[in-house]
Amino acid sequence: MRIPDLDLDLVRCFLTVVESGGFTRAAQRLHLTQSAVSLKIQRFEALLDRPVFIRPSRDVQLTPEGEVVLGYARRLLALNREMIESVAQPGIGAPLRLGVAQQLGQQLLPELLALFKREHPQVRLSAEVGVSGSLLKQLEDDLFDVVVATAGVKFGDREKACREESILFREPLIWVQAKASKIDPRKDPLPLVVFAEPCGFRRSAVDQLDRAGRAWQIVYSSTSLGSIQAAVQADLGVSLVGRSALVPGMKPIPHRAGLPLLPETALAIYTRPSPGHPMTPALTEFIARAVRRQRAGKARKPTMASLRRS
Repeated sequence: MRIPDLDLDLVRCFLTVVESGGFTRAAQRLHLTQSAVSLKIQRFEALLDRPVFIRPSRDVQLTPEGEVVLGYARRLLALNREMIESVAQPGIGAPLRLGVAQQLGQQLLPELLALFKREHPQVRLSAEVGVSGSLLKQLEDDLFDVVVATAGVKFGDREKACREESILFREPLIWVQAKASKIDPRKDPLPLVVFAEPCGFRRSAVDQLDRAGRAWQIVYSSTSLGSIQAAVQADLGVSLVGRSALVPGMKPIPHRAGLPLLPETALAIYTRPSPGHPMTPALTEFIARAVRRQRAGKARKPTMASLRRS
């Protein structure tokens, strides 16, 4: 038995009749005459070699075969739409590349990515946690589509001509040490635990200490925020972090200890002026919603429902 090829136009006509509740309303939606709609349904039934509607009937009633066809019709048209949208949006099949600075990566990234994947299961998403300066350089080198990094970071002599910035939040930078530290922050040389270069926090620390006439020595550096926090907790030295990175076993160093005041820091979303991936705007909006809601109510973790309401 030769199985005939279905005409999706006939499938769509059948589904429109069902959803409209009649041939007349279906004809209006399809901008056809009622007789043209009836003819399409007859051709559809001829292809299937089965009736799909009970006749005669004042209302649209499906035959048992029509009930079966209805489920397949919806899936066929949905699959057709999915295929066309994938082809019509160049690059949708390519991975959406996200780079995230340490201070966000450890706090929110895993849950944020899981929620984004549930909302956009068709998107291939790759993420990397790193240091702001390196991430921004890779953004300008077209190795990332979206980067969440410390605002105002520069690397070398390059300007941010190839990136656009949207501030997520601001917070104070604070000097920190172990909770039971034996290090006296008033004595020189000050032992420093800092991020590896390129890092804006590191440069800010040494610049401020130099201006204050303080002697310092880098005793530990790492690209990982967790490693920096562990080194401070182990009392290897003092460090500076955003207030949100303060964890148990660490304490802020008070101003009376003689360390210089630190500037405010900010976390921002960066993209290129002409995004290469069509889902770049959706990801940046999603990150902004998630971060702002999380900071507005830290006691409550973001959920899919809460992110949609925000």
